[in-house]
Amino acid sequence: KASFSYSSPLSSPLPSPYSPPKRLSPSASAKSSKSSSVAPGGSRGGGGGGSLLAEDLLVGRTKVFLRESALTWLEAARQRIAIDKVCALLIANLCRCQWRRCRRAVLSLQALARGRSARLEARALRAERAEAEVAQRRELEEAAALRLQRWWRLRAAAAALAVRRALPRRALAKAWL
Repeated sequence: KASFSYSSPLSSPLPSPYSPPKRLSPSASAKSSKSSSVAPGGSRGGGGGGSLLAEDLLVGRTKVFLRESALTWLEAARQRIAIDKVCALLIANLCRCQWRRCRRAVLSLQALARGRSARLEARALRAERAEAEVAQRRELEEAAALRLQRWWRLRAAAAALAVRRALPRRALAKAWL
């Protein structure tokens, strides 16, 4: 015969399939009901399944035999687990919704900041381009003014030279007359 040991997560250990259910004394029963977990239904006496005792279940070779109190206790534990899972799913959904809302807000703030930055950069580029156009226009105006001044000075110098050249001829002409 191979020995088989099983540790149960329940408040009391499971009986072996070959042994009769373990009977607890009234004092041990009171201690185990106080120390074991209590289901939401309340105490054991009211059918609410307060704690699971070794006498409430029997594990056979192919079946598990449960008294009504053990079944009630297992059902309450299943409901607790289901409630915990549903609550966890609801909280996760709320957190996801809140995260999406926060993400949308952050994205809109980032878009506003990028738009403002782009507008400021565009304004600076337009101002720089306008300054470059103004500087180019000034250079063209200065070049045109210098060309005009050169032409005017050249004309004035040519007129003065013509007058100087014409003076001796007039003087000669007057002398001849």
